[in-house]
Amino acid sequence: MIYFEKKDKYLLIRGEGERKGMVVVAEGSKKMYEQIVESKKRLVLIDYRNVNFEMGHTDVYNVIRFYESKLPLLTGVVVAAVFNEENMGLGKTWTDVGTARGFNFRVFNDFTEAENWLLVQ
Repeated sequence: MIYFEKKDKYLLIRGEGERKGMVVVAEGSKKMYEQIVESKKRLVLIDYRNVNFEMGHTDVYNVIRFYESKLPLLTGVVVAAVFNEENMGLGKTWTDVGTARGFNFRVFNDFTEAENWLLVQ
């Protein structure tokens, strides 16, 4: 499940459940992208604390490639994502690869810290 909430200064996206593999993550990314475009928000806070990702680091790389080819406006968006401890390694890979490819992503394990960082961007 994915929930969207328009805050005053940013779009909040909350995820729940399991994400298995690149195809499922890509489908969820398309839904998020549609909401980002519709809301016209440049700042996005994604709360993945209640999501369990079952995918490898290669899948993360392929998701970033998907962003590049199918979600072109994402390069103009600042994204703070909060991951649980179990998925922090994938989150770090997502940030490292995404940043190297021109995206402005940052990963956190604390919601308040992520929100504070986002609001000063």
